[in-house]
Amino acid sequence: MTHADASRRDRVLVSTAIVKVATGLIVLGLAACSREMPYQSIEQGCEPFRDLAWEDMSPDDRETLSNAASDFCAILAGAPPPHARRSPDFTPPPNSGTQLYLGRGYRITAVRNYRFVGGTPVGVVGPVLRLDAGIASPEPIEVSQVRLVGVPPTR
Repeated sequence: MTHADASRRDRVLVSTAIVKVATGLIVLGLAACSREMPYQSIEQGCEPFRDLAWEDMSPDDRETLSNAASDFCAILAGAPPPHARRSPDFTPPPNSGTQLYLGRGYRITAVRNYRFVGGTPVGVVGPVLRLDAGIASPEPIEVSQVRLVGVPPTR
């Protein structure tokens, strides 16, 4: 075998290994995305706006915050938000179940993604609520409860 043949053979072996690793990562990602991730139940307590002076707010602002809190807690529990509606213009990142919802005076993102930490697959889940400038001043405010959760091994 000549040096050129050996070099070509090595390149083919490396290319084959790269394809196998990439295929394995894609299969792992698709398997992980198809499984349910653990969520916090609503019974465990969900108060994104604890200790606010609700009585000092206008009825419209109270309704907006009440709807936003309800949507926040629903996403935290793994359910769709009851008030906000899915944004027609949002394109989720590849291999992600993340979704953007629009409410009156706020937007809420249901983060649902998979990453690797220390070589171990983890789920990145939770709500990110953004109160618009109309209700939050002088600029929008974000409230979130995004966390890393263990992903059970695939079978």
